[in-house]
Amino acid sequence: MLAFFALQEAFRSVFRNFLGMKWFRWLFPGIGILMIGVAVLRTILVPRPAFSLFTATIIALEIAVGFLQFGIFNLFIVLVRIFHLRWRQHPVGIVFGFGINAAGFLVAFLLRSEFGTKFDPVVRIAPPIAYIIGVAIWLATFLKAEPVRPEDTWATALTPEQMIAEVRRHTKTVKGILGR
Repeated sequence: MLAFFALQEAFRSVFRNFLGMKWFRWLFPGIGILMIGVAVLRTILVPRPAFSLFTATIIALEIAVGFLQFGIFNLFIVLVRIFHLRWRQHPVGIVFGFGINAAGFLVAFLLRSEFGTKFDPVVRIAPPIAYIIGVAIWLATFLKAEPVRPEDTWATALTPEQMIAEVRRHTKTVKGILGR
């Protein structure tokens, strides 16, 4: 839960200028609900190996949390790239650290869930390595002092007119893919 709240705070601080748009406010909770739904469907549809109910429940919950964190991480990356935001911000580093950490844990729990103890060496080493990489990203992020007014560096690199043109271009691309 604390990781989710940290990700939410980072999301709000980086994309605070976009939160006035009603649809944008629903992106973060929407991706959260979608990823939890995917994890629940996976738990229901994929038969579990011969684990006790308690162990299977713990693994399913860890997978759900991993899906949630990794989904938010991917949403964050996509939005930062679409809106051409600067990457050297403390909240972005926090989210990247959580994303790498979540990916390592998710891989480990998915392997354990799918194959039991067959990939035990990978399952044992992936989470600590992912955590160490996440901590290294967090430390590298905070080595550089944040400016006195950090919100000045969080501004988008695009002017409002360029941003509107960029959104129109992306909308046209999506409509072309959907055949509309």
